[in-house]
Amino acid sequence: MGIKKIPIKLIIAIIISFSFQQIFAEQVTSNASQKRTASLSQSSMQAKKQSSQEIEHQRSQSQNDLKKLILQESLDAVKETEKAITAIDTTHKKEALEAIERAIGKITVLLATHPENALLPINSKATVVDFAPNNIDEIWEIRKDVEHCINMVQYPDARALLDRLRSELVISIYNLPLIFFDEGLKEAARLLELNKTQECKEALQDLLKSFAIINKIFPLPVLNAKEYIEKSEKELAKDPKAALQLLTDARAELGRAKALGYAGKNPEYESLNKAIRNLEHEINNNTNGKVISFIKLKDKISNFLKAAFQELKPDKEKDTK
Repeated sequence: MGIKKIPIKLIIAIIISFSFQQIFAEQVTSNASQKRTASLSQSSMQAKKQSSQEIEHQRSQSQNDLKKLILQESLDAVKETEKAITAIDTTHKKEALEAIERAIGKITVLLATHPENALLPINSKATVVDFAPNNIDEIWEIRKDVEHCINMVQYPDARALLDRLRSELVISIYNLPLIFFDEGLKEAARLLELNKTQECKEALQDLLKSFAIINKIFPLPVLNAKEYIEKSEKELAKDPKAALQLLTDARAELGRAKALGYAGKNPEYESLNKAIRNLEHEINNNTNGKVISFIKLKDKISNFLKAAFQELKPDKEKDTK
């Protein structure tokens, strides 16, 4: 199977200028500054804290999964490119050319051993973005404002409002564009051999700003709902009232996720809502102390997360198209 060239429209859409140093910079989590308007029970507040821990677990797990996909040759190609720039800055032309040649060698190996990939991951960054209100009426008001701005062709205002509808964990995957990098390195070597050191340096710097970024989104309200359900199961034996409140909060979070537009048309929201209500009914009518199983509901919401949203996993076909 031959290498699939990346369409120019896709390049324009996903190539974002980030230096290699910026890519490996420490991630600063975005926090919402606006006040939360919905009141939560004590049990749901405890679950909220637990949910934050689970969000951190999801972030850590996703990045650990990605590390397994990173190839040393990819990292080496970038490091050799950086070395070439340093050598040019110190007027060591020979060392610069050798570093470029080593980088080309690494890319050649990658092209030969991974011909199905136009992009190869080299790093990732996790960001929590949570600007959305808890109050669902506020969410609907923002949606109306967005529609009004679009109807009035006020797109900058619409974009700003849409940011207020974000509540998500974003895993940004930085990818090395193999063909682009290979051609760029060869052009840099040609320029250096012509003693055009400044042009060569600029070409190399451009390569380090050409990583393709693919974002995978995990909606926080759905992650919260999943945690509330799991917490409810643990609370049921000692405090059925608290368990019921947690299930109510789980339904509320799923309602928020739907209103915020995270696969908002997916019929599974209604199916999950019905499943939670059935479980609530079962708890309310459990007078003989029988064991109530949460297994089906937990499996249902886990499958929803995997099917409806972008789970971080090797996805070669999707990334190369």
